[in-house]
Amino acid sequence: MLTRVRMLPREHGPRCDCRHERLGVENQYRVSSDRTIPVAGGVVLRPATPNDEALLLEWRNERAAVRYSVTGLPIDAAVHARWLAARLSRPLQRLWIAEESGEPVGQARVDDEGATGIVSISVAPEHRGRGIASQILMALLVEMRADTTVRKLVAMVHPENTASLRAFERARFQNTGELRQGFILLEHPGKDGW
Repeated sequence: MLTRVRMLPREHGPRCDCRHERLGVENQYRVSSDRTIPVAGGVVLRPATPNDEALLLEWRNERAAVRYSVTGLPIDAAVHARWLAARLSRPLQRLWIAEESGEPVGQARVDDEGATGIVSISVAPEHRGRGIASQILMALLVEMRADTTVRKLVAMVHPENTASLRAFERARFQNTGELRQGFILLEHPGKDGW
């Protein structure tokens, strides 16, 4: 079932400080159980499938992704395959491939710790520097509105990953002033702000 979500004007409450708002453009999405679709082009999210295994592994083991990862190490293909199979077998897998014009441009995932969802995103190297990360996060927020178990979203970002920090800030994640495993802990204001 498709529904239409309309972002409210700023006088109806806080929103992101996105380019479309500064330009006075309405940001509308259609949401379905399997896909988030911006009305006028842009990035869409689709659930990851077993066919995405090689692509996800390639993105995860890319030099910058390894550098900014919690482990700081590449992932073995067999370990990744087991992780993905287990992830996709979960009822609420919360792992998406971001596409632009049908081409994969990145991934988004939400790991749950009770009612808190930990957001991770990555953008394919050839698509960086174009605002794709912010688009992925905005689509993710729309997708998470329908989630009945996650009440709060947080993200852990490497202190030197300034592009990622900016993308999360554009999506209204706020720096908590805390570090977790040496990473900056960001928190979204909550479901009311999604």
